[in-house]
Amino acid sequence: MAFAIKATIGNIAPLLGQLDKLSKAVRNRILKKALAAGAKPVWMAARQGLQTQTGRGILRRSLGAVTKAYRKSGTVVAVIGPRTGFKTQIGPKKYEDPARIGHLVELGHVIMPHRKVLAGKAERKALRARGGLGRVPAHPFLAPAFDASRAAAMSIIRETIWNGIAAEATKKAAAAGAVA
Repeated sequence: MAFAIKATIGNIAPLLGQLDKLSKAVRNRILKKALAAGAKPVWMAARQGLQTQTGRGILRRSLGAVTKAYRKSGTVVAVIGPRTGFKTQIGPKKYEDPARIGHLVELGHVIMPHRKVLAGKAERKALRARGGLGRVPAHPFLAPAFDASRAAAMSIIRETIWNGIAAEATKKAAAAGAVA
């Protein structure tokens, strides 16, 4: 199950104004590169936050970052969280998939017994109304990582965007010089 902690990094309106002067493909390429570079400190901080907690480390190993550009809207996003493909067998017929439990670790959850343990639908409803058998506390790793590395991520994103704009300007100047 996916979950999201949405956040806006900061005011980069002047940078986006400069980027809008470029073609959409060049703009998306620069933004994807910038967001990938800016996601790295957040990803590293999230991994560090998970190292301090006990467990098998499957969730920590599965953390990753992906950038995606949507062509129609021109939106570019970076997604940081547990990746799929890290399912591990932890018992004879029991598997743990970090992509399916990341939100439970981050936000906490209610302890509910398996359906076979409860006799009927009324008993399950009554237990759910009481709040289950208890609550597992949250061990947030993404939100604190984002808060701790927000400034570093923003400066990296700004620097990468300016470098991309400068590289495109020199590329256009070299192309104009070669034509003339």
